[in-house]
Amino acid sequence: SFLGIPLVVLMTKIDVACPQTRTNIMHVFHSDILRKRVRLISHKLQGLPANKIFPIKNYEWETEMSVNVNNLSLMALRQMLHFAQDYVD
Repeated sequence: SFLGIPLVVLMTKIDVACPQTRTNIMHVFHSDILRKRVRLISHKLQGLPANKIFPIKNYEWETEMSVNVNNLSLMALRQMLHFAQDYVD
């Protein structure tokens, strides 16, 4: 950003965007569809690096939590905390 504050994007609804991740959320890092979405988001946000775009799945209809879905959210949160710490230091 122009203020030097680190930007990140949470790319939600990955299960809707990609049939592979709909059946198995762990395909998220192997999906060509999601890789193209990341590139599109990066381009639209004036070259935001792909490593600052985090895929996550929304809990919408599920009645139980999933370790894999939670792990995606936790990975994104951990990276955001690292970026924030780097900014403060």
